[in-house]
Amino acid sequence: MQNSDFKILLEELTKLPTETEWIEFKVDNSNPEMIGQKISALSNSASLRNKTHGYLIYGVKDDTHDIVGTNFNPLTTKKGNEELEHWIIQRLNPRIDFKISVFQYDNKMISVFEIPATSSVPVRFTNNAYIRIGSITRSLNDFPEKEKKIWNKDKTFKFEQGIAMQNLNNDKVLELIDYYRYYELINQKMPFNQSAILERLESEKFIIKSKQNTI
Repeated sequence: MQNSDFKILLEELTKLPTETEWIEFKVDNSNPEMIGQKISALSNSASLRNKTHGYLIYGVKDDTHDIVGTNFNPLTTKKGNEELEHWIIQRLNPRIDFKISVFQYDNKMISVFEIPATSSVPVRFTNNAYIRIGSITRSLNDFPEKEKKIWNKDKTFKFEQGIAMQNLNNDKVLELIDYYRYYELINQKMPFNQSAILERLESEKFIIKSKQNTI
């Protein structure tokens, strides 16, 4: 994602009434062990909720969702003599490819961990798997039925039914989709109105509009 995409994502997620099982907000609590547990929990929970990613976002109050900024920059933080990102990923199994982004929002620093949903194996941190129940992080061992669902994910998931990218604005959607070629293939004149093109792409299920009216 580009910084502009993260800003759109931030605005949409902070509109939600509460934290979810795949989103967690924090301000400055940067304990490395806690972050590792959260990454495990968010990856596993995102999988159960059929989301492509979970998000650990620093710079937002978890109770009010006010965007206040953070002093925590995970890209420059170390655990001992080791970079934080490397320290965490060495303790994850499987070693999911989470991304860290730091950007400015209204002159406030925001740090985002973008965490891919696991597909069929529960993500463990230091040999323990975690899950989010509401807004609480718990041991996955306490919820065997949820763990079973994660193990069975690869038996039910169809790649063509998945979401390739999410939380994109309209311009980004039209940049990524070759709609010119689409109209050529169906032998129809392409509308000049952007909203008409988006409506057609939505009707064909190439795109899905979220409840917050972002693609």
